Amino acid sequence: MKMKSVTKLVCALGIIGVTQSSFAAIGDNASATFQWVGTVAPTDTSNGLTIVAAVGSEKLTDGSVLFDVDDSGSDPIVTIRSASELSFDVKEGDETGPSLAVYDYTLASFKKQAGGSHMERIDPAADGLNITSNGTVLVENVTVANYDNSTSQNILTLENEGAAGISGLAPGESLIVQAAILVEQTQ
Repeated sequence: MKMKSVTKLVCALGIIGVTQSSFAAIGDNASATFQWVGTVAPTDTSNGLTIVAAVGSEKLTDGSVLFDVDDSGSDPIVTIRSASELSFDVKEGDETGPSLAVYDYTLASFKKQAGGSHMERIDPAADGLNITSNGTVLVENVTVANYDNSTSQNILTLENEGAAGISGLAPGESLIVQAAILVEQTQ
């Protein structure tokens, strides 16, 4: 009789132990971020021009950003501390051709993905971001005419717009920014 009671007690303790250990596993958290990035090869634009990274610049898709966080208020404010400068050159023909001396260019689109949201158009005033070219703020769909490439490289920089911080971005989250530049040969 004692043996049955001991067996039942051992089985009951074993079940409780299994239950306890499975609850412990639920309490252990793990996380990982997975990301796929790819670039579709450009199609022939028929204007005979190619945009390449300027000599000494990072690849045009390898910019990086460092952030500051002001958490003194009720909502943290995330701003850009520094961002890579990306310089580009425009070549006639393919990337081995001569540099084009003068051209027009337009910020065709300016988008962000903040904190895991979907890619969306940036409104500089509302989103707290802008892009500059040689210190001049670029405006989406406004052409910069007759840029003289012979005197300096065209340097793009990501900057803060105002002091309110980057909309939709919180500490611990990621930011992806894409700026599409359209270049046309000056007539």
